[in-house]
Amino acid sequence: MLELKRFNRTVEGFFPKLSLKEMSQIALITLIILLIITRVFVPVIVVGNSMRKTLENGEILILYKMAYVKKAPKYKDIVIIKVNDDFSEDTIVKRVIGTPGDHLVIKDSKVYINGELLIENYINNEEIVTGKYDIDITLEKNEIFVMGDNRNHSSDSRNPSLGVINYKEDVVGRIIYSISDFEVM
Repeated sequence: MLELKRFNRTVEGFFPKLSLKEMSQIALITLIILLIITRVFVPVIVVGNSMRKTLENGEILILYKMAYVKKAPKYKDIVIIKVNDDFSEDTIVKRVIGTPGDHLVIKDSKVYINGELLIENYINNEEIVTGKYDIDITLEKNEIFVMGDNRNHSSDSRNPSLGVINYKEDVVGRIIYSISDFEVM
């Protein structure tokens, strides 16, 4: 005959005896850890196709908000940027193409950084980039140049209404992980 044991399912049986002081310390530490995590690492959802093939519409990402507190963005970082218009404050996701001090030239749909052709294995090559985007600019302190990987469907630094980005003021943070793909960015 099968014999079943009864488990003590009360709270007292599940947790060791803790004093009120110990329980309040645990609760306070847990609250502090949760506040730090939710203020520093934030889940975001991709809306749109401007970063397609790298990021797909609806993909869930983890944003590291403290990435650029003490250092500038690096080439190819994927960042979230605040975009203000007259009615709302939205965010967009783009790739960093140029960093402070860079001389950036876009000619015949090719990007040159400090005279070197930028090799971009991440862009969406399914469509030929159209439009006239000849640009010649030197980025100043705190400025970055961003572009979407899906160049035909991206409103980015090539567009005068967005232009170069002051990363200290307008970059929310760097994408560090894709939850949807289980991939470190």
